[in-house]
Amino acid sequence: MHKVRLGLMGAAVCALSLVVSTRAADLDATLAAAMAGTKVPAMSVLVMRDGKVAETAVRGVRRNDRAEPATLNDVWHIGSDAKPMTATLIARLVDRHVLAWNTPLARMFRELAESMRPEYRSVTLIELLTHRAGLAHDVADVTYFNAFFNDTRPLSEQRHDYIAHALQEAPIAPPGTKVSYSNTGFIIAAVIAERATGMSYEALMQREVFDPLGITHVGFGLPPQGSRWATMTANRKARATAIRGCSRQPAISTSPCRTGLRSVSTRWAATMARASCSRLPATA
Repeated sequence: MHKVRLGLMGAAVCALSLVVSTRAADLDATLAAAMAGTKVPAMSVLVMRDGKVAETAVRGVRRNDRAEPATLNDVWHIGSDAKPMTATLIARLVDRHVLAWNTPLARMFRELAESMRPEYRSVTLIELLTHRAGLAHDVADVTYFNAFFNDTRPLSEQRHDYIAHALQEAPIAPPGTKVSYSNTGFIIAAVIAERATGMSYEALMQREVFDPLGITHVGFGLPPQGSRWATMTANRKARATAIRGCSRQPAISTSPCRTGLRSVSTRWAATMARASCSRLPATA
């Protein structure tokens, strides 16, 4: 009887191993297909089932000029995933009545009300977060934009400088009339949160988003000098030219550039998959 049970258990383990192996192979094949014909150096994927990590896979290299393979434990720039994280931060402040969705910019930035374009004075927080503020993707002045790569002022000061400049540029559409993807809108939202709380954006993100989710491995900006990203970073800054998919903006950049947000991709994905979406009003 014991031999029969052990035999059945062994068969079950073998079958489970085969399923896991097959799924891992499927994920790798999916990544291979997604990367085919592109210059993407690496991709990773995570599958959740019943609130738990079921499968993970990674394919590619850490740098496109070297053969060192990427791993699941590498630090990945997470790009514009920082936008819904920022929206979550704002939503939590709205829930506590620290902010309100429909307060106009002219009231939130009284010192800029006269200098900003009249079209922006009635723009609301929800319009910023839903890309309906009429703002461009980034500021149009490339020389001004590039100067932030070497700016040593406190990040909050840089952010305020940036939005003051951006709000003097003409809108690309009348606010509230159409969706126009904008990094600038989220920088403005971050400054609004800073002013309302007296805390930096970085500290707010940690307190309002990462700490409640138990996320401890998160960084802001470029990886530290001496890390495996440092050489790539130095070369990127030296060129000071636009890189496809890399929007070079200051402070809370949601791109893999000067002061973007970085995290271990698999840990972040696993945790965020368990978290609820940011509670935006119906107009979102």
